[in-house]
Amino acid sequence: MNGIKTVSVKSDILSGSGETIGMQLIEVTLASGTVSGLPIVGNLNTIASATLAGVSLGTITPTTSSIDAANDVIVWESTATVSTRKVSLTRLALRNIGSINSSDVSNFR
Repeated sequence: MNGIKTVSVKSDILSGSGETIGMQLIEVTLASGTVSGLPIVGNLNTIASATLAGVSLGTITPTTSSIDAANDVIVWESTATVSTRKVSLTRLALRNIGSINSSDVSNFR
């Protein structure tokens, strides 16, 4: 990579106030070359007050541990309820831990 790389720092905040958060970059791995000026340390910030967004999932279906091979099978379904403020769902990861081949699953909708 040449140029600039953006690094996003996100945090799970346990409560709404009194916690201190900060960021520090201590190591960079490159295919070749070195990075000077490490560590890079950001400011520490104390959370005075925060009302956080929340997302809860309803009952996940199907509840069976195995599904017979077929067309139009629901492999995962639930409803998400968002509270307090807007959230962005940017990724959904499903993991195949069964005995099917990845190529057997297609046409998600």
